[in-house]
Amino acid sequence: MQVVEPAYGFLFVAILLFVAVLASKTSGRLGVPALIFFLLLGWAFGPNMFDIFRLDDLSWLRQMGIVALSLILFSGGLDTNIVAVRPVIWRSVSLATVGVLITAAVTAVAAYFLLPVTPAQAFLMGSIVSSTDAAAVFSVLRSKNMELKYRLRPMLEFESGSNDPMALLLTTVSIAWLMGEQASPGIITLHLVLQLLIGASAGLLLGWLTLKLVNRVILQYEGLFSVLILSIALFTYAFTELVYGNGLLAVYLFGIVLGNKPFMHKQSTMKFFDGLAWVMQILIFVSLGIIINPTSVFEYTLPGLLLAGALILVARPMGVLISLLPFKGIQMRSKIFVIWGGLKGAAPLVFALYPILAFDAGTGNSAGA
Repeated sequence: MQVVEPAYGFLFVAILLFVAVLASKTSGRLGVPALIFFLLLGWAFGPNMFDIFRLDDLSWLRQMGIVALSLILFSGGLDTNIVAVRPVIWRSVSLATVGVLITAAVTAVAAYFLLPVTPAQAFLMGSIVSSTDAAAVFSVLRSKNMELKYRLRPMLEFESGSNDPMALLLTTVSIAWLMGEQASPGIITLHLVLQLLIGASAGLLLGWLTLKLVNRVILQYEGLFSVLILSIALFTYAFTELVYGNGLLAVYLFGIVLGNKPFMHKQSTMKFFDGLAWVMQILIFVSLGIIINPTSVFEYTLPGLLLAGALILVARPMGVLISLLPFKGIQMRSKIFVIWGGLKGAAPLVFALYPILAFDAGTGNSAGA
């Protein structure tokens, strides 16, 4: 990150956070997600308006975005009640896997016929926007303290927390396809399944080990427990990626394991990560707002709206309806709410940086998770 006047950097950051907090309060009254205000703030502070902040290193932004997503997912996992989720867990899993795949495929078909793109480019577009966003879903459902019938809230929250890994895997497969790498559908499927299984196993195992640790370790200061858990959460993501698992899924399940068991200073830890998750949301959306070029956005407004219409009105409904077909007793109005509750947010914006950096580097290595 570059600040035009370095001496005033802290002042600008303080003002930015202060305005972002006030914007979230205003957004609640207007019924508009606070994340939209954060994005607009970034645009206002960026080079296209007041020129206070500049972001020239997209690789740094992608890494920061992944860290932010990981901590947001971990915080969401901490606050997920497994008792409420258990009756709908397989519905959520179906939405997070089959639903994401169908959404990506249908969006890709729409992109191919609506836009001048190749099949590989179309599938990349569909993959990037296929998942719902944990930050958006958590902030909307929890800020309003919604008490939805038929366990719709835990189903939507668990779906949004667990479907980013599938979308990221599809995105990396699409990038490899675009860059000419050849692999059979069977190998690709095996790769996807292994990453999910390794990610889930690592998250559950490290969560169990962390519970044993934090309930036995004695620290002089209470605040250090939150720092300890933060370090393990970051380790969980990094370690899982290094063993070729999916770090996003691992860190979300890690949070669920911790959040549903008693441990030392649990309440203060949960408050710490709730605040940290908000800082991450502000950081990622403001940063993405800074790099937005209004000229480019307006140039692709019509194609973007056409693709968004196909995603909202066709792809997401088909993904939800087909993935929920095996489950009986779900009323159509509940399915419609799940369709419209599939909010998009930071995840697709971060995933969109992957192909940019991959093609800039000229190799597929930078596209990996």
